[in-house]
Amino acid sequence: MIDKKVIYLDQLAISQIFKIKTGTYPTDAPHHAFWTEAAELLEQCVLLQQLLCPASDIHRDESMVFARGGELSLAHEMLGGDTSFHASSEIEGDQVWAYLRAFASDTEPVLDLSVDNILHGRRSEWLPRLHVTAAMDWTSFAKGVREQRDLSADNMAPLYEHWRADPKTSFKSVLKTELESFGSSRASAYSHFAKIARQGLESGDTNAFMNGALSGPVHEFREFREYFRESGLEADDSERQVVTFWLWPGNWTIPHHRIQAFLFAAMARKIVAGQRKNPTRGAPNDIRAIATYAPYVDAMFVDSEFASFLQEAPLKDGLKYRARIFSIRTRDAFLDYLRELVRGATMDTELIAVALYGDGARRTYGTQPTDE
Repeated sequence: MIDKKVIYLDQLAISQIFKIKTGTYPTDAPHHAFWTEAAELLEQCVLLQQLLCPASDIHRDESMVFARGGELSLAHEMLGGDTSFHASSEIEGDQVWAYLRAFASDTEPVLDLSVDNILHGRRSEWLPRLHVTAAMDWTSFAKGVREQRDLSADNMAPLYEHWRADPKTSFKSVLKTELESFGSSRASAYSHFAKIARQGLESGDTNAFMNGALSGPVHEFREFREYFRESGLEADDSERQVVTFWLWPGNWTIPHHRIQAFLFAAMARKIVAGQRKNPTRGAPNDIRAIATYAPYVDAMFVDSEFASFLQEAPLKDGLKYRARIFSIRTRDAFLDYLRELVRGATMDTELIAVALYGDGARRTYGTQPTDE
């Protein structure tokens, strides 16, 4: 029986593997040997039906601003084996819905963190011999995505300076603020977009109305309000109950929100400790990816700084998630992990894989199947 592992590779890993595959990674560059072996082992693992590395909307947005984004996305699709992750907002939303039902019924939240619940496509099936893809030209979107990324980074800068300037800033204080922000940020965002929609309606500005009415916060508010109305509450009571739920402290344990809050607090602690350089523009995406996928996947290869955060107290003991975390600093351990997966393929699997996909599926590196 095939039971493939699922690994999340961050955009750096995907781009480095792409460069190795296309011969554009300088042989004298740091870590060339590592990325070469990682690329070959990952391909073997995929062909031997041992793992998948699905793509996500986070990858898509980052690939858009890459010079060869289309080729990069296709290379990632091949590692994904006809699977991809659900949208990160959808994964977070499913967790919030589970907590909403628990809040409404006064019971403990029940979450199914099986990775199959967040995948498009079937994980444990043999790969088809042909991969069919739709060629997409994201050029027209790239500029907007790049501008939005830069704007988000610019909006974070005042927060970083506040952490540096406020003597009360600490891991504990930032963690408390971030955890409590679940409800307050949603309430303020709903008020903001509802106001835009109302003003657009009153002025006849269709674009403004649509931008406000179709925003995520307004959509969530309407769905939750309808849920409470179907439970028997009147309209006004339903609206108040949505806000009460948003502010419910129980939401502080939602996996996505909790991991994100801890990572922001760890980032603040490092800044307060004297880090002069602000986090990279990709830091929010790194946090988003770890918070979204760590509860579900078997392993993640992520930014070194955030991988280190996860090994520090209190994150190491205060967070629970499924993934094993790797980074360039633990590259030898990552290669050992991949070699072990290669060794885990049976002889029958290897014989079938070689027949289907060619010699690329044949074991190398002296790894031997477990049943030989």
